[in-house]
Amino acid sequence: MYDSKFSPFPDYFEFRHFQSFEDENFKVHLRKESWDSIYKWHEVNESYSRFLHIFNKVSNIHGPLKKAKIKHKAYKPWITPGLKKSMKVKDKLYKKWLITQNYVFLKKYKLYHNKIAIINKIYCDCFYNDILTNSDNTKKMWDNINSLINKKQPSSHIEKLQVDNKQSVQPITIANCLNDFFVMSLLH
Repeated sequence: MYDSKFSPFPDYFEFRHFQSFEDENFKVHLRKESWDSIYKWHEVNESYSRFLHIFNKVSNIHGPLKKAKIKHKAYKPWITPGLKKSMKVKDKLYKKWLITQNYVFLKKYKLYHNKIAIINKIYCDCFYNDILTNSDNTKKMWDNINSLINKKQPSSHIEKLQVDNKQSVQPITIANCLNDFFVMSLLH
């Protein structure tokens, strides 16, 4: 399950907006720029850095950077194939409204959207209610909750251990090797 608070990935990405980009104006602007500062340096990295600075400055004028939010798909096991199909119909109605600006499509979209939202909430409530009520004991209930949030149980089982070029597979030998290691690290 995705949680944006703990995500190592950004929630936004940048892209160049080329909607009003005019190729000829961009080229003319690049020709008008002074490129002398690039040739003054003998170090390639500094020249390249200055080139990028000038090029990006002009690019930002003609194709400005925009930010867009990254949409994350959440884990929703209660969504059935029928509900997915209905959501696609809803999305198509919305796209038709965007293209035509015909308020008939907007009205249909809103009606469809509201009905799907109600059905989605009912399915979600039933799903969670079923999981919580079908748990015979506390352990089973927590196992169900952990499976919902995609929490994996950490594995504490070591199958083999290599110490001093000798490989151990017996649990008692592995335990003794680990014990010796920690005892020695405490003594030093």
